[in-house]
Amino acid sequence: MKKKFDLRNVFLSIVSFLLVSCTLSCSFLFLDNIKHAEPSPGSLTVQITGASLPGENTSSARTLVPSLTSNAKSYVVTCTQGGSEVASETLNTIASYTFNNLKPGTVTVTVNAYNHATAREAGNLIATGSKDVILTSGSAANADVQLTYSTTDGTGGSINYTIQWPAASADSFKWKIDGSPYSAAITGLESGANLIGIMSAPSVTSGPHSLIIQFLKNDVVVGYAFESVNVYANLESNSVVADGILTDKRVFTAAEIAS
Repeated sequence: MKKKFDLRNVFLSIVSFLLVSCTLSCSFLFLDNIKHAEPSPGSLTVQITGASLPGENTSSARTLVPSLTSNAKSYVVTCTQGGSEVASETLNTIASYTFNNLKPGTVTVTVNAYNHATAREAGNLIATGSKDVILTSGSAANADVQLTYSTTDGTGGSINYTIQWPAASADSFKWKIDGSPYSAAITGLESGANLIGIMSAPSVTSGPHSLIIQFLKNDVVVGYAFESVNVYANLESNSVVADGILTDKRVFTAAEIAS
C-alpha cells in the first residue's frame, strides 16, 4: 500500500507541474502578444485658416490689404514625420482635408499657398503656415493651420484699389503712393447716384505704404483721403479692412470727402 500511495503522489505532482507550466507559458505568450501589438493608424483633419491681416481686429482701421481667396490659386498640404514626407494633397480652395492611415507620433502639417494653379514654385509662394500635432494610436486629430503672408522687402506686389463716392461730392480724383507725384485726374464711372474709380499699380515694393487720394469737382480740390497700404510678395492688395470686415471696395461718404 505504501508503494501505491507514493506512485499516486508522483503522478499527481507531474500533472500539477504540467498544468502550472502550461498556464505560465500561455500567460507569457499573451503578454508577449500585447507587448508586440502594432499601434493602430490614426487620422488627421487639416483646416486651413486665412492669413491674419493688420487691422482686422481694430475697429477704427482702414487698411488696403490682399485677399487670400482672390490671390491664391492652389494650396499644398503636406504631412511629415521624423523629417520625411508621409502624405500630401493639393487643394484649389480654402477647405478642410482628412489624411487617413497615419502612424502615431508627432505629425508636422505644412500648408503653402501659391498664386498659380499648377506652377507651385518659390517665386509663386504667397503664404505659408505649419503646426505640430501629436497623433495617438487609433485616434482622430485636428490641425487648424493659419497662413502668414510673405513680407520680404525688395520683392514686389501690386495694388488694385476700387473706391466709390457720391457723384454730387466730386467728379474725379487723383492719387499717389508715398512721395511720388499725383496721377492724372481719373473721372469716376457712373453707378447710380455714385461714382466708381480704380487705382492700379502693377509693381510696388513689399512693405507698408501711404496712399493719398485727392477728390476734385470741376478741377477744384474738394477733399482728401489718407489710406494705409500693406503690400506683400507676389500678391495683389485689392481689399479693404474696415471695422474688422474685409471688402473689395472702399465706400466714401459725402462727409468723409468734405472733412
